[in-house]
Amino acid sequence: MEENLKQQPTTTIKIALFRPESTGKTTLARQLSEHFETGWVPEFARDYLQEKWNRMQKICEPEDLLPIAIGQTKLENETLLTANKYIFCDTNLLVTKVFSEMYYDFCDPALDKAARKHKYDLFFLTDIDVPWEKDDLRDSPDNRKIAFETFRNALIENEKPFITLSGNADERFQKALQILENLEKAKEIGFSSHDFVQIYEHGIPIENIQKQLDIFKKGIAKAVLVRPAIKDDGILRLNEQEFYDHAEYFDKQKSDLKIKKFVPASGAASRMFKFLNEFVNEFNIDEETINAYINRKHASSLSVFLVGLEKFPFYEAIDLELKKKYSNFRSWNKDLRDFYFIKMLLSSKHFDFANKPKGILPFHKYPAHIATPLEEHLNEGGFYASSNNVSHIHFTISKEHQNGFENIIHEVRNKVETQSGTKININFSYQDENYRYDCR
Repeated sequence: MEENLKQQPTTTIKIALFRPESTGKTTLARQLSEHFETGWVPEFARDYLQEKWNRMQKICEPEDLLPIAIGQTKLENETLLTANKYIFCDTNLLVTKVFSEMYYDFCDPALDKAARKHKYDLFFLTDIDVPWEKDDLRDSPDNRKIAFETFRNALIENEKPFITLSGNADERFQKALQILENLEKAKEIGFSSHDFVQIYEHGIPIENIQKQLDIFKKGIAKAVLVRPAIKDDGILRLNEQEFYDHAEYFDKQKSDLKIKKFVPASGAASRMFKFLNEFVNEFNIDEETINAYINRKHASSLSVFLVGLEKFPFYEAIDLELKKKYSNFRSWNKDLRDFYFIKMLLSSKHFDFANKPKGILPFHKYPAHIATPLEEHLNEGGFYASSNNVSHIHFTISKEHQNGFENIIHEVRNKVETQSGTKININFSYQDENYRYDCR
């Protein structure tokens, strides 16, 4: 039995059409087969069940599913013999498995195992945005959304690489052609099908990734330094009068301008606290002292950090939290206090500084309050980067941290506006993940 459900090995790119009933998959399979001049595998169950209906006026029953699975596998293996670069499968055993579970709340173990094991380079999940067409075998026009989600979840649960195709027949066909062209390029580079789906979902052109990989392989040409920049040779130094003249000129002209301060603020503090993460991961408080660790690892950054610990603007907040959590914190030895201070600073359950943008961390310690870089940018906008008593500031941020930025702005904007006499307008844009791969 298991042998009859086994796929033949092949280097042919196998594309499976996956769907609820009446979603245009057969039309698409034929279009792609004709375009690539290769074979396509029709749905064995349709002829099998139509013949049963014509002969007995009976629809599908549980005992039909295993013969259908065996017939489908045989048809696919036979079509492979004459296929060229691609083969398009109008259905597959995972469809049979889903229908079995939907209609009979059961799936034969042999069918279940084979359906999970069968591999395809990509699944096209055909959407339900086309009209439902009745025939002798279709019976669920009213539950299409539920059926679609059931099929989609089956792909996710079984970790199959898939892309959803929507639109009319021509739109789906054109979209599929473009996807297959990029899939082929991705495979030539060495990406898996799952890699390709992630790349596709992020909208990253394959060409951008290829350029980036070429940089990794070949490196970047080094800049040739001729000489250092010095005064009057690369550096223009203004005397006091020239400085005031330029400042006065700017102040006279700015009323005719709209000044916008642009602040890239999506960068996380992970690199800034890298040495602390290494310390927490590698240090064992029961086996060595912090000084021994510093000597062993030549951790000069950690040494400097601990010497100046109480001067950091975030010191008091973390120290207070430690005292609240551990009533005997002050009685601990210094190594233990420092170790738990660093752990709390990094802990995702507490301050989580390494995973937050640098722009919202405590930054400047004033006599009466602690300021973040974000607040200082508002100060600069209010007092310097403004015209006609209006300042425009634009921050590029990571979307998941927007609330953190907005909370600080809510706390400090009125104060800055009052002190500077300037109306501050703020907007955001999100870091485009595509540009993490852009060669520019």
